Parts: sequence; C-alpha cells; structure tokens
Amino acid sequence: MQRIGVDAVSVERIELAVKRSGTGFLTRVYTPAELAYCAGSAERLAGRWAAKEAVIKCFDGTGICFPRKRIEVLPGPLGAPRVKLLGGEARGAHVEVSITHHSGLAVATSHL
Repeated sequence: MQRIGVDAVSVERIELAVKRSGTGFLTRVYTPAELAYCAGSAERLAGRWAAKEAVIKCFDGTGICFPRKRIEVLPGPLGAPRVKLLGGEARGAHVEVSITHHSGLAVATSHL
C-alpha cells in the first residue's frame, strides 16, 4: 500500500521554538548531521521539521511510531532531500520527500 504525508510549518514557529528552548529543542528533534547541515538556518530547520512530520503521517495507522530524531533528512548527491530512518521496525523502508519554501512557510510531502 502506498502512503502519502504532507506538512507545513512557519519558519517563525521554528525560530520561536529555538529561542525558547535553545539546544534542548534542537537536540530532541534533529540529528547531529542535520544540525551541521542547517548551520542555524531557521528555514532549513523548518524544512526538516515539515519533512519529518510528513514522514510521521505516512506511518500513521501502521502501528509504527517514529520520534522525529530517528528520521534524518539530509541532501542527497544531487541536492534533493533524502530520508534515512534510524532504527526501529521500518528501518530500510524507502521514503521519498520533497521540501519547498514560500512566504515564510516550509512545506513537505512524503511518499512511502
């Protein structure tokens, strides 16, 4: 069965979460590799947040639950985002994502 997930988040919401919780928020949600790639860019962090949420929605109803930090979203060889599921029942599942930014929003879709 194919599954699709979609999510949108305002870049400002992610900026506020970082300001309020600082490194606690960042280390709960993002892998070290994601933090290195984002280098503090709220837009990049928001894109990864939206992608992780879209992936979580793909697994909704399957009985598989993924914490955000176990979903790693980094650029692939050609720059398009790639998802790596870290541990758990769905390790090795192939999930595709697309991320776009417009008017202060980060929007992501995922396909399982």
